[in-house]
Amino acid sequence: MTAPNGQPGRRLDTSRAEREFGFRATTPFSEGLRKTIEWYRSSRDRKSQK
Repeated sequence: MTAPNGQPGRRLDTSRAEREFGFRATTPFSEGLRKTIEWYRSSRDRKSQK
């Protein structure tokens, strides 16, 4: 038996959020990631200007 190599793969299961709250994601992962990075960079830039 060998040890795992790095972070194990994960996949988010959102079925409970949909079942319990009616939430269903509509933003594709790549778009959400791009928007998150843009938000982070602009937030960081505003903080460094203070």
